[in-house]
Amino acid sequence: MSPLEQLALGALCLARGVREACRPAAWAVWWPVLLALLAVAAAIAWAAHPAVSWAMAPLLRRASGGVDPLHFPLLLQRLSAWAVRGDRWVWALVAPPCAGLATAVFARRFGAGVPPRDPVRRSLAL
Repeated sequence: MSPLEQLALGALCLARGVREACRPAAWAVWWPVLLALLAVAAAIAWAAHPAVSWAMAPLLRRASGGVDPLHFPLLLQRLSAWAVRGDRWVWALVAPPCAGLATAVFARRFGAGVPPRDPVRRSLAL
């Protein structure tokens, strides 16, 4: 294969990959990750709000080792650490099944013939 043919094939593959990545079906399986990250961010940002403090205060006290973290300076100092912890949990628990489903979506799109419900069952089976 000549270098010109290799460049043309590479450009064709890149164009098709970008076109497929822009399809909404390719991103639909990642909604649970987005929603989980938004939930973590909202829970941390509203940790001291009376509407959610009844649930968040015991969790934050347990995570901070008994010190009352809801006082003003400590809350702001520890928000970044709690955000990192929440982010790690989301990417460890929610993202892997979504990645498997995304792989199945791309395989089905490119003709691998994967049954649509089979990857869901496999990714949710423990």
